[in-house]
Amino acid sequence: MDATYKKIGIFGGTFDPIHTGHLMLAEAACCSFGLDKVLFMPTPSPYHRTDKKVQDLEHRINMVKLAIEGNDHFEFSDFEIALPGPTYTYNTLKAFKKEYPDCEIYLIIGGDSLFSIEQWYKFKGIMKMAILLSSKREDETKGASGSLGTSADGSENADYSDSEDPLHDEFLSRVEELKSRYGARIYDIGMPNIEISSSGISRRIREGKTVRYYVPDKVLEYIEENGLYRG
Repeated sequence: MDATYKKIGIFGGTFDPIHTGHLMLAEAACCSFGLDKVLFMPTPSPYHRTDKKVQDLEHRINMVKLAIEGNDHFEFSDFEIALPGPTYTYNTLKAFKKEYPDCEIYLIIGGDSLFSIEQWYKFKGIMKMAILLSSKREDETKGASGSLGTSADGSENADYSDSEDPLHDEFLSRVEELKSRYGARIYDIGMPNIEISSSGISRRIREGKTVRYYVPDKVLEYIEENGLYRG
């Protein structure tokens, strides 16, 4: 990574597989908060998914690289993969901050993670080291809906508004709760709700259903060529 970058988004995840929702979330975060780069960091051994089969790391890395091709603001990073020991977010951020002390870190996480973050390893340390960027949780009972996000300077991030959405109200309430309780710096990315999940994609493939447009074309080709998620 170029050491001259000052505002870095870190987007970690299993990416099993990476999908359109991941890319839209990263793009919205990058544009709304003026990030120099978003680093996609596939998790080598997700400690929270010990009960589920995860595709080989090599496949997940290849899919990430294919998905972000052509976007100059996106970059694959093996930073977390190269670290020794368990792949905890706290350890990753601490090591990253040590190597790039002048960078302002923006940690991109899904809305579900915001509700479980107090269960994360040394979560208070995470909140001290990084600004958290998130978006509301999925609502499987509704179609795609949106929210109006506000950046650190108070400006509007997007033109999506859903003032009567109870899930969005719940999300904003959670943001304020974490800010008040821990002094966390958390901002709503402000993007439409994309009801796509990696688990849903893998399930559709197993069931023989199409996932076209759920993932980028090159990722779909890779999945088909390598027979992923069939069994």
